Formats: sequence, C-alpha cells, structure tokens
Amino acid sequence: MANRTVKDAHSVRGTNPQYLVEKIIRSRIYDSRYWKEECFALTAELLVDKAMELRYIGGVYGGNVKPAPFLCLLLKMLQIQPEKDIVVEFIRQDEFNSLDCYKYLEPLYNDYRKLRRQNRDGVNNNDIIAKVLDAEGDSGKDPGDSSKHPSLMLKDSVDVLAVLEAICMGSPEMYVIVHMDEFIDELLREERVADIILPRIQKRQVLEESGELEPRVSALEDDLDDVDSGEDEIEDVPKELVV
Repeated sequence: MANRTVKDAHSVRGTNPQYLVEKIIRSRIYDSRYWKEECFALTAELLVDKAMELRYIGGVYGGNVKPAPFLCLLLKMLQIQPEKDIVVEFIRQDEFNSLDCYKYLEPLYNDYRKLRRQNRDGVNNNDIIAKVLDAEGDSGKDPGDSSKHPSLMLKDSVDVLAVLEAICMGSPEMYVIVHMDEFIDELLREERVADIILPRIQKRQVLEESGELEPRVSALEDDLDDVDSGEDEIEDVPKELVV
C-alpha cells in the first residue's frame, strides 16, 4: 500500500508515473532505509521540506546499489503527484511537451551555482552515522563482542561526537562538484540522468527548423559584440598613431 501510486494520479505517457523509474531501481528504493523512514506517509507539503534538506544530487551508489535521497524523493513525487505550484511550477503542462522542457530549463543555463553530486562508488553519510550509532549500542550491550563493527568500536560519547563531526564536514571523495548549467545540459541532452532513463524529447535543432522554437541566444552575446566592436575600433586607428 505504501508504494502504490495515488488513485487520482494522471498517467504519464500512458502508464503509471512510477514506471518512469526502472523496476530494478524502484525495488532498491522501496527497500531503502531512507524510503521507509523518511518518505513514509509523505504529503506534498512535507515533500518540499524534505527536498530543502537535500545536500547533493545523485542516483544509485555503492556496491549494493543503494538509492540516494534525491532519487527517493523523485520517486515519491511521481507517486503522490503534488500540485504544480508545490513543485514551483516545475514544468507547466498537462501533457509531456518538449517545448516546455526547453522553455523552463534553458534559462538555467545562466545559473552557475555549484551542486554536490554523490559519486556512484561513494557512501552515504546517513549509512555511516547509522553504523556508528549501532556500534555504540553494541559496545554498550556487550563490550566483549567486537565482531560486528571492529573498525567502529568507540570508547565513549566523545568518540561518537568526533566521528559524527568528521562525517558532517563531508568527505571530498564522496562527492564531485558540478554546476547548475552542467546539470541542466545533462537533462536536455543525455538519455540517462541520476540512473533514470529520461523520456525522449525532440531535439532542439528539429524544433528550430520547424519554427516552433527560436534559436537560443547566449547570455554572453552582448559581451561578444562589445569585444568585436572594440577590435574594429582598434583596426580603424590610423597607423601613424599606433606606437
């Protein structure tokens, strides 16, 4: 029941919205700790709060192919289909439309803010914290048993705080830095992003040739024109004035 799509959900491309995520990835998400603990009974309003807590984007990671929180919330959004204004009018449409994808995403090509993306082979801080707390609990119950977490045996609460502080700082090996414009370019060009096969959209060139979409103008267009005009002015200076 907890994994079913809401009854009044609109189908996407003729199918259940959750089926946009491949079955094997959906199964991993349903079995994940984040889905069971953080996404259970999540409403559209609470979904926004959870999204605000995200510190990085990502698909699946690690040898056990665990889903990142970003991917879990994406599936939850497909499951409950929140109102469009709740997702900040993300793509205003009733049906899938390639033109809207370019209209609402391309302006973000001018957004150069940094994003943290989790490495596919990285680990999740929540997983490490859980292991640390489990180790502390095990050491309190049976000090002689060090077989479960031999590398995480902690002497006292000071050790726990020290480890958690180090984790919260974030290990650079866990993430790579990408910029918003790079991420948007992936969404518009790549077939797979965050381990999800994206619905195909019409290529920009085709939409331009059919007159449905105007050619994209770079934000640097005016600056390039100024550079060109400056070079022309230098060329027009009489040779006798050039030292």
